[in-house]
Amino acid sequence: MLEDELLKQMIKKSSLTRRQLECLIIQASGQKGEHLDDKISKLYGKKITKPAFVITRERAKKKIKTAFYTLIITNYLSLIARDCFLSFDRAVFLLKDMQGKEVSNEQIQAVMDTLEGLINRILLV
Repeated sequence: MLEDELLKQMIKKSSLTRRQLECLIIQASGQKGEHLDDKISKLYGKKITKPAFVITRERAKKKIKTAFYTLIITNYLSLIARDCFLSFDRAVFLLKDMQGKEVSNEQIQAVMDTLEGLINRILLV
């Protein structure tokens, strides 16, 4: 899980850890008939306590909520471009189009540079 090289680069720039993202993915996967304990064990190859999983997942959710509030506040105060959410949506659409495809290191760097440029254009201060 999360072996995509482009995703690894984006994770380095995010406030979420790989483990936190994995917990969110496990929770969101919603596979019928498979218990949470089984999904956790399958991913990590060992027993992870449910409380540890829940704590990690909740920390991830808190960070995401904080990021949303930050975006809302900065947009409200006109510190970021009004159309930033449309720009994010377009960027994610293009990223999803690349998902699962073989991507070179040069292409990954070009995407990361493009994302950095997008973020710098959105930030008005």
